[in-house]
Amino acid sequence: MVYNYFKASGPIKEFIETDVFLGNEPRPNHAGVPHRHFLPAFGALLGCTAALFANIGQRRPPWSGLQMYALFIAIGGSVGEGWFHLKEWKNARRDAMLKHYIELHPEHFVNDERPKYKDVFEPWYPMR
Repeated sequence: MVYNYFKASGPIKEFIETDVFLGNEPRPNHAGVPHRHFLPAFGALLGCTAALFANIGQRRPPWSGLQMYALFIAIGGSVGEGWFHLKEWKNARRDAMLKHYIELHPEHFVNDERPKYKDVFEPWYPMR
């Protein structure tokens, strides 16, 4: 996802504009749809609950004031959406800083040849 309101400076900004945010190297999204819609749905649920408790606090029936329910659900969903975007923005910034550090210090991240199992394990002879 591309967020134009990202404010960074220096090499981090250059890296983000070239790699992560232009789509040359997409960030993995392992969680999928439930991850994407959880925070807006949670915010809408909190808004609905707030409208319910507002009715209970005013000693009104729970189903009265449906426009208040709609308004609180919309506000809660918007807050949840903003929360999700803020979380994605922080994660993108963290990933960009980590990747930039790895690019600056490749000696700390040596990609050695992985040993094969045949070299690690001792020979096995079945006992019959």
